[in-house]
Amino acid sequence: MIHPRYLVFVAILLLLTGQSAFAQAKVFIDATASDRVGSRLAYAIKEGIRRSTGMSLADREEDSLIGVSIVTLDPDRSDSGGNRTIYSVVWTARTLHSTPVTMYLTNSVGICGVNRVASCADGLVADTDAQATKVRGWIRNIVDRSKN
Repeated sequence: MIHPRYLVFVAILLLLTGQSAFAQAKVFIDATASDRVGSRLAYAIKEGIRRSTGMSLADREEDSLIGVSIVTLDPDRSDSGGNRTIYSVVWTARTLHSTPVTMYLTNSVGICGVNRVASCADGLVADTDAQATKVRGWIRNIVDRSKN
């Protein structure tokens, strides 16, 4: 059962984005990563989105359907650059019009070691794809319901 507030959001989304929502989901990455491992993680996520067949990287937030905000920090506060990062990620969906509506989707926190950056990034890219798939599913449900 789809929650009514999601139906309203998706209806607005569908009206404003049209069929473009069924193509590659444009994703904007907003990264605040001042530590070495965190900046590598943010870069690896962007590269994963670029390689994706279901998503593409948006250069501006205004052009995106999915927003990914990631903040990282070195938990050891190491002068040598650190061996791990703690990250917090928030996923949002937004409409593509002059007065966008942004909706919180989900969030995640984690720790990633210097030797696991690629694996951590792959997992976060997969999570992003899952959120994009969910939003496209809402849109498809609205389209199917409107046809009946």
